[in-house]
Amino acid sequence: MQLVSHEVTASAHLERVWSKLVDWHTWTQWDGGMERITFDGPIDVGAVGKLKLKGGPEVLLHISNMNEEQSYTDYFELWGTRFIFHHEISSKATEGGPAVRIHFSAEAEGATAFLFGNLLRGPLAASVPKWMNDFKRLCEATT
Repeated sequence: MQLVSHEVTASAHLERVWSKLVDWHTWTQWDGGMERITFDGPIDVGAVGKLKLKGGPEVLLHISNMNEEQSYTDYFELWGTRFIFHHEISSKATEGGPAVRIHFSAEAEGATAFLFGNLLRGPLAASVPKWMNDFKRLCEATT
């Protein structure tokens, strides 16, 4: 079940946006749903980190898919639901210089997905645009 889908465009080079997107050390600076996150090294397919959700429990965050400088997918399981997060970027043609389309979507699947997905859909829809704009500003500030 789809929970949220949102996109922004950053005035930055694709390589810069990708480097910020996969730098888990900075995720808590722009993702307001995270209290803390740790991995043993850089993220890649199969990496598992410890994510402390803001106001919630600590979960294991799994990197399940990675296409260099294009996308990655991660997920965690909680309450019988798998919460899946898709992060995608692509160059966007503009007259004003480099630009990157940044798209984020989240979905839930599993036995309790309908219940917990519906509980989280509203708060995520309200929060994700701010988090993505914070990420956009981070990318643009370092160009």
